[in-house]
Amino acid sequence: MREEGISLSEMDFDEKRNINKRKKLIAKGIDPDEYELMKKSLKKEKMKQIKKEKRRLGRQKRAKEKELIDTSIKTKKKPEVKVKKVMNLKK
Repeated sequence: MREEGISLSEMDFDEKRNINKRKKLIAKGIDPDEYELMKKSLKKEKMKQIKKEKRRLGRQKRAKEKELIDTSIKTKKKPEVKVKKVMNLKK
């Protein structure tokens, strides 16, 4: 019972907050619906830019790692294998 009262009061708080936000926008002469659409589209664009930047950084990191591997392979000398010649001694 007590938990239900808490969740209801939280819902009321959110509703009141949204209503007050809309009232303030209307008082400024801004259409609340257009404002929300604009806000969502800006957020979407920002998220796209963040993802794009992460991909770019990932590609750079992979390229750098590949370059390090390639240079380490080129600079390493192949180990010389010393083979002992075994002579078959026939008696």
